[in-house]
Amino acid sequence: MLRLSPPEHWPERVRLSSEALTFRKGEMLFQEGDVSTHLYYLCSGHVRLFRLGAMDREVTLCVAAAGQWLSEGSLRGEVQRFYAETLDAVVALKVSTQKVVELARSDMEMARFLGEVVTSQIGLLQKQHQQLVFQDVAQRLATALLSLGHTSHTISGKLSHQDLAFMVGSTRETITKLLGEFRDLGLLELGYRKIVLLNEEGLRRLATQRNT
Repeated sequence: MLRLSPPEHWPERVRLSSEALTFRKGEMLFQEGDVSTHLYYLCSGHVRLFRLGAMDREVTLCVAAAGQWLSEGSLRGEVQRFYAETLDAVVALKVSTQKVVELARSDMEMARFLGEVVTSQIGLLQKQHQQLVFQDVAQRLATALLSLGHTSHTISGKLSHQDLAFMVGSTRETITKLLGEFRDLGLLELGYRKIVLLNEEGLRRLATQRNT
C-alpha cells in the first residue's frame, strides 16, 4: 500500500482518513454519471477534465495539476458531470465527502477546509479561461512547458503531442509545428520521448509577451 503524508495544514481528521492512490497514464479517476462520493487531491501528475460533445467528440474543459482538488460536485451530492483522465502517472489522495461535510457542520476548521476545496476548483477553471482568452496557442504552450519542466528542465516519456494539445486547447498538428519552431529558436531540444528546456527565460518572455 502506498504511504503518503497529507499536507500538514489539513485538519487532523481529514489527514487520518485520507487514502493514497496511484494511477497510470490513461486511467480514469471518475466518469460522467458516476455516483460522486469522494474528493481527490492531486499530489503529482496531471488530470484532464472533459465532456463528450456532439458525435461523442471529447471537449477538454481544463487540466488539473498537483495541489488542486477534483470532484467538488460531490459536496452537493451530484453525480459526476465530466470525465477525469490521467495524462501521466498520478498520485492522489482520496477523501470521503460525507465525512468532511458532516464534520464541517460543527467544526470551523473543517468549514474553512471545505472553502479551500471549492475555491481550488473555481481557480482552476478561471485560470484556464483566462489563458484561452488572453494568450495565443504559442503563449499557452510556453506556459505549459515551463510548468511541466520546472524541476528538472526535462519533460520525458510522459506527455505526447496530443496530451500537450489537450492541455493548451489546441490540436496535435499545431503543437508539433510550434515545438519545431521553438526548437529552431533555441528554446528547447526535441529528443525521443523527451523535451529539454534550453532557454527558460526565452520561454518565459514568450509566455508573457503582449499580443499586438
